[in-house]
Amino acid sequence: MVTRFSNGVLLVALIVFTSCVVLAVAAGATAKSARGAQADTQVERALRDSTAKAELSAIVKGAAFRTYLPTQLPVGDTYDVVQRDGSSPNSGFAVFVAGPRDAHRAIHMDQAPVTPQSEGSPKNPLKAFAGRLQPMTLANGTWYAMQQDHQPWKGNWILMTVLSGTQIEVDGPGPRDEIAAFAGSLALAS
Repeated sequence: MVTRFSNGVLLVALIVFTSCVVLAVAAGATAKSARGAQADTQVERALRDSTAKAELSAIVKGAAFRTYLPTQLPVGDTYDVVQRDGSSPNSGFAVFVAGPRDAHRAIHMDQAPVTPQSEGSPKNPLKAFAGRLQPMTLANGTWYAMQQDHQPWKGNWILMTVLSGTQIEVDGPGPRDEIAAFAGSLALAS
């Protein structure tokens, strides 16, 4: 009976030990999986940044209007997506910049050439929001700022200007000074 008890204790100890090993291996695999998912996210983000830079370079080289790019992105930000409004060299484009905390939305910028149609259009934001715009002087010229007052981007700052025949809008959920610093850093790229 003592032998049986000892074997029983040994069996229980073996079961407990095996369970601990299984749990440790599972915990390690889970931690490795989480690190792998994080690494994949960083790899995907780097890939989006690289792809967006290549697309932006092609747009700048082929644009029939002056384009402006930031001298450098805010620390921790990366290019996320570049979209072209059409295939014409006169087509405008949009750039989305991802922030360090927000994988897909930190700063958004639109650029397009000013045309007689866009200049006179009631949809031109410089005309449509003229009563709400606050002028601000940045390193590259006078910009006009307003805060979005409706969802889904309520509270976002929008800055807009025309630089050498190119209408530019920059917006984002950050503080006004952060959005203004990005807008003020735009320099002629083409």
